[in-house]
Amino acid sequence: MDITPYKLADDDFYASQDRGSDPLARELVGDYRGLLIDAPARVDVALRSTLPAGIYHLGAIRELSALPFDRFGVITAMHLDANQLYAAPGSALQRDDDLMESPPRDPADLPEGDMSSTYPVDFRELLPIPWQPGRYLLTALLRDTVSNRVEVELFGPAAAPVSPVQETDVFPPPERNVTSYQRHPKAPGIPAEFGIALAPQRIVDLRHDWQWPLYGAFHLPAQSDGVVPIHLLITGSDDNSLDLIHIRVPPTGYFTVDLNQLTSMRAPQTYFVSAFSGRFLASPVPTALIEG
Repeated sequence: MDITPYKLADDDFYASQDRGSDPLARELVGDYRGLLIDAPARVDVALRSTLPAGIYHLGAIRELSALPFDRFGVITAMHLDANQLYAAPGSALQRDDDLMESPPRDPADLPEGDMSSTYPVDFRELLPIPWQPGRYLLTALLRDTVSNRVEVELFGPAAAPVSPVQETDVFPPPERNVTSYQRHPKAPGIPAEFGIALAPQRIVDLRHDWQWPLYGAFHLPAQSDGVVPIHLLITGSDDNSLDLIHIRVPPTGYFTVDLNQLTSMRAPQTYFVSAFSGRFLASPVPTALIEG
């Protein structure tokens, strides 16, 4: 969604943390359901010490109450100049001084209708973003829902911008039962335009499945060193667990990775896997671990 008609002025993010009064929170209730994010377009790192943003979750009262962003969501910041992804679980938005969590309410006891839940976020507080000039693309995710994406430019007389890490080999290396860069019969097709496609094994039974395969195909802009970083984000649907897996691939091709070898996640639940590389994002796809 294009949030331009509702976007705040940059200074408004510093004038108040009351995101509930923003146009995105008030004017779209009943007309839009999903996640939205807004942030300053430019931040002077010499004058400011925070990177504030607002996350707006709009939808049915019963749905938002059962699936609050600060329990199940994820925030991400992609450093466009370095192709580096930072991520934090929505639970990081919960303050240490919050009182004990209220017992869950039966959705049937809640009124029908729509509402908005808002969350003020300081991306610099929650993520190890270098406080120096650079361009970032901010995104919020909630299971298989993805927000709009907002670009923020950090500018000012500070240290030199972060340069991309120079790596010339694919990673992980192609090894038996861990990674392959050959086309697999279950792999999705290579995108016709720049992008990434994912196809995980839908259900993995921990009792007898030795692998947790994720199949991918990609077509990305070439870089001078011959390889392109792809960042795989895995989130647990029930416990808000989060892991990042970084791989390096040629500009166009396929990969098959065994998530069982690359992450310690083992709790039986549905997980959502998404992929980031620069401006390109493969939306979250589900894969479940079960025990019987």
